[in-house]
Amino acid sequence: FFLQQQIFSSSACVYGEPNFIPLNEDHQLNPINPYGKNKVDIEEIKWNRIKTLPLYHLYLRKQNNKF
Repeated sequence: FFLQQQIFSSSACVYGEPNFIPLNEDHQLNPINPYGKNKVDIEEIKWNRIKTLPLYHLYLRKQNNKF
């Protein structure tokens, strides 16, 4: 069994307090709580795996209506 695709459900909390609205992928990652920091750490690990494995990754950063 070899996994070829992976979807990771992250969170908009990786951005912390927004510098601009609406948020987009160019926004700096600056989590303000342990949950957000954990999501950033996992994303970094997964990005490093992309370099070594032929996987297709999709990252979803869900956000609430606050931003």
